[in-house]
Order: sequence, then C-alpha cells, then structure tokens
Amino acid sequence: MPLEDSDSARTVKLYDEAAVDERFMDNGWLGLAESFMAGEWDAQDPSYLWVDAMSLKGALPRKERAERRKPLVSAPRKRTFEFFSTCLDDTFNIGAADFINGPRSTVVEKGVAEIYLDDPSPLPLRKDLFGAQRRRVARMLMDAGLRRRDNVLFVGAEWGEAALEAASFGCDVTVLCENPQVEKILTERANEAKRGRIRLIPWLYRNTGVYDVLISVSSLPHDNIYDVLPQLVADDVAPRGRIVVERPWRGHTRQEMPLSWWWSYIDADSQLRSRSECVAALEAVGAQLTQATHCGHHYIRSLELWDESFRAHVAEAGALGYDAVYRRLWRTALAISRAAVRTGALEYQRLVFTKR
Repeated sequence: MPLEDSDSARTVKLYDEAAVDERFMDNGWLGLAESFMAGEWDAQDPSYLWVDAMSLKGALPRKERAERRKPLVSAPRKRTFEFFSTCLDDTFNIGAADFINGPRSTVVEKGVAEIYLDDPSPLPLRKDLFGAQRRRVARMLMDAGLRRRDNVLFVGAEWGEAALEAASFGCDVTVLCENPQVEKILTERANEAKRGRIRLIPWLYRNTGVYDVLISVSSLPHDNIYDVLPQLVADDVAPRGRIVVERPWRGHTRQEMPLSWWWSYIDADSQLRSRSECVAALEAVGAQLTQATHCGHHYIRSLELWDESFRAHVAEAGALGYDAVYRRLWRTALAISRAAVRTGALEYQRLVFTKR
C-alpha cells in the first residue's frame, strides 16, 4: 500500500464516465459503490474517494434501501472461512491488529482509563500482520484479567484464536456460536489443537453457567450478538466478573456510513451502535466501564493490509467461486470501513467492564 499522502493512493481511474454518472444519479451512495463493483472506475485505495464523498454527504443524492433498484449482485455468496484465511488474514482474526509493543498514551477520565494507540509508523508490511494479530489477542486477554481456571464465555469469537489461547492458558472456555460455520471450524481447530477445555454451544443461549469473564468480539456490528449481551451480563457473569467488548462503534453524528449500500450487500441486520449506548445498556445490569482502548489507527492499517492481501490473492478468490463483481464488492466494504474511521463515522474500541 502506498503512503496515505502519496498521489498514487488518491488517484482515481475513470473508465466509463457516463455509466458512473447514471448509476450515481439513479441510486446515490449505492450507485457510486456499484459503479466501482462493475469496474467503471478504480483506484489503488478507493477509501480516499469515500472520505471526500462522506464530507459532502449533505450535497450528494442518497436513496434508502426501500427506494433502490435491483442490486448489482442479487444474492452474493456468504464469506466462508476459506475466503478469510486464503484472501485476507491467515491468523484467523478479523479485528484491529496491534502493530506496536511500546507504551500507550493513557488518560483517566471519570474513573475510566482511556488508552490511545498511536498511528503505526512506518506503515506496517503484510508480513507484520500475523505478529500484530497475535499481540492483539494477548492484549485482549490481558485486559480481561484472565487467571488460570477462570470460566470464560466467548460471544462472537471470530474464528477461535482468542478462545484457543484462553483454553491453552488453563481456562475453562465456553463459546456461544451464532454461526454454524464458526461452530464447525472451531470444533475442528479445537480437536486439532488439543489445548485445554473448550465447550461449544450453538446460537446465543443464556443461563449456560456462571462465568468469571465474558469476551465479545465482532468486526461487524451484528445486532443479534449485541442485543443479547446485557442479559448475558446480568444472568451469566459472576459478581466482580470482567466483560470485554470489542467492535466498531458509531462515531460522530455529523458523519455516517452509506448504510443503503451496506444493508444491500454486506449485512441486512447491521446497525451501528455508539459506545454510550453500550455503556448505558451494561450499566443498567450492574457493569461499570473501567477501560477503553482506542484502536482506530490500527483498524485502518489492518483494513489496508487486508485489501493488499485480497488484491494479491485474486486468483485464489476466483477459484473459491467468488466472481469479479463480488471481489470488488468486498474491496468496497474494506474501503468504506477505512473511510468511515478516517472521517470519525466509526470508532473502533475495546471496552472493559467490571460487574458490581
């Protein structure tokens, strides 16, 4: 990836101006993204165009999902484990990697330790992603204050790296698998690793035990995970238990993601929640926020490296059955996410709570 202030990163190549104009005028945000998916314009890093577009959102046309025409991809394929591990990140993690191992900037505000991760410099290489993701898992488990023989509940466990690490450390681990594919992959990985005790429970059931720690990680804001969290904290976490929630949060109200496109192509049930909404929901069931780690710069770098990796594995993605339009669809998702963090529409944070 070029440095963000270089001309090559920001250059847009326009291949069919009339087609881009037509899609944009017909469907606004959606049309701009679909014209990229159709190959009518291109850029080495299209996120910079999205940054400019978001800054002009009040002056640009936008149609909501109910107003839109038939999607360019009527029934996109689901993203499989093979898709992520082959094309994006072979560490099996899809959150914000941690690219530095030095001291953090910490400010205590109203009893909450606000930890800021500086922008990684120089720009990390793709080979750095494995170590950075492993560091992220270690820091997440440190933030959770894991002790041997703790009962740990994972809700939204990515592909299981953190759960396997906790089990290897000596914890009794339970994973609520909201996705049958995640359950299958986790079962296979747990059997192969033979590291500690891991119990897998399909879907998001409550009252499955009493836990010392609850960890929830979601790279996309799936409401089925978020909505069950307060009840899980109330019913399944022991007094003085620790809760770690890591995900993108809705940022400044003056900015927003082009949700009409996101709903149509990525996740129809996504809804951006704010950090304050999460804090209020968990405080209502007896949890208190003690620490917040701001990972925005590192999320941008992770997304950049995933995009670089994805472009390097186009042939493998095609062999898995993902056609050219879908491959460009996923590049659009990565670009929009980067733009959203740069403009403040998204804030990627890891929140730590203690149950009173």
